[in-house]
Amino acid sequence: MLTEFSQQNGATIVAPGTHKAGKNPNGYPELKQARPTEYQVEAAAGSVLVFDGRLWHKGGTNRRSEEHTSE
Repeated sequence: MLTEFSQQNGATIVAPGTHKAGKNPNGYPELKQARPTEYQVEAAAGSVLVFDGRLWHKGGTNRRSEEHTSE
């Protein structure tokens, strides 16, 4: 992570165990209805998150109000 991952800045959301589902949640409404437990990853800058690409994951909403500019 280049910056801190937190709920405030839209950290990645993962659903543990879903890599074993054998299906992509898109196109399968029954899987979306029976939502598995999800959690938002929080970690310090410099950390690494490694997961199986089949794991259901999504980006969170960035709720920070401050603007970031590159120098």
